[in-house]
Amino acid sequence: ALTALRSGRYSGTLKRCLTLGLVIDGAPLNLSVREETGLSVQSGQALLIASQGGDDVAYRFRAGTSTRCLLLQTRPEDIVDADLAALVDEAITATWVGQLPAGTWSSRVAHFATERAPICRLVEESCALGLLAEALHTLNGGTGAATAAISPADRRKMLRVRDLLIAAPDKEHRLADLAREAGVSVTALKRKFTAAFGQPVVAYLRDVRLDRARAGIEHEGWSATRAAYTVGYRNLGGFSDAFRRKFGVLPSQLRRGAKTGPLP
Repeated sequence: ALTALRSGRYSGTLKRCLTLGLVIDGAPLNLSVREETGLSVQSGQALLIASQGGDDVAYRFRAGTSTRCLLLQTRPEDIVDADLAALVDEAITATWVGQLPAGTWSSRVAHFATERAPICRLVEESCALGLLAEALHTLNGGTGAATAAISPADRRKMLRVRDLLIAAPDKEHRLADLAREAGVSVTALKRKFTAAFGQPVVAYLRDVRLDRARAGIEHEGWSATRAAYTVGYRNLGGFSDAFRRKFGVLPSQLRRGAKTGPLP
């Protein structure tokens, strides 16, 4: 778990490696690579950075925010299995930054978080191996949602769309309006946004809304009703169902837990 005691920015330079990160819950991870490629990795999402070495990475954080994440970094020379080492080496042919298709890894880790240490470690290791397999499948020509590469110019356009969604989760965002803001067609928006962030626009907006609602309930004392309407839901029942599917608890249960202590 990473907890920011004060707002700031951490930066470093990557060696030649694969870096994988899974956000289990909490605040999103806000990263930039080479000062140009930005990522906001939400709860339940995973990032992938393939670096040939020398890429500057920066992580921005805000005071009081907490993120629970699973991080994995591997290099070909650190891998004992020769075939796997060769596959990792083959995958790092160019710098690649993006998100992996959403999976069930975060919910698995969260579910077993209160188990005894050996069991929890086994679950974490299995999720790490699953992430690595997905990353290698993606980088070596797989057909996952994140395999399509986009140009830096198109990525900047998709970042503009992402920022609009995050800035106003309560707004009724229409694909045509977002495409117009990005200067692309609706078809291109659907394809390029998924390539950039591993999710369609609608699914990404849903996660942004639910993550914001959870933060409001846990840290700002929102009621379930206030959370629903603040993030753009007009039907409380639909909000509660979507919240339970993502987090495993109803918003009302989370609110009671926030008053008495963290829920498992």
